[in-house]
Amino acid sequence: MTHATTETRTDPVGVLAVQNVLASQWEEITVLRDAGWVDVTLHRIADLAYLKDNWDSYGSPPPSGSAMHAAVSMLAKIGDIDRFLPAPHVMPVSGGGVAVEWSGGERELEVEFLPDGEAEFLTVVHGEPLNEGALDSAEALSERLRWLMDA
Repeated sequence: MTHATTETRTDPVGVLAVQNVLASQWEEITVLRDAGWVDVTLHRIADLAYLKDNWDSYGSPPPSGSAMHAAVSMLAKIGDIDRFLPAPHVMPVSGGGVAVEWSGGERELEVEFLPDGEAEFLTVVHGEPLNEGALDSAEALSERLRWLMDA
């Protein structure tokens, strides 16, 4: 006989707080936004918290709370631009970071949230690096995403 088990998962980086407000355990959850891929992406980032040390078999730690929090915070603030974008790829980065990557035609945008919570970007055209630098705000991310959509 098989027994079903239920796993209780916590919200390690506050993703649910970004997406939902729960007034009390007896009331419905109020969704703050319906942004398509953003909700899925926020959950993918939160799921990275469940990686263990050595997840890449090279001894790397899981993504840091600072990296995940920075990614969630910035993505939650990009505004209506998100509905026109393709869904990004989300992946852990060796050393404790989080990468979020978009592709649009011949253009790509790669954003890495570093273990200390800082963010960096790389733009690519036709497979060749074009520009890179620090990404310090949701507005700066929105600017790069508009560039991606102008392909």
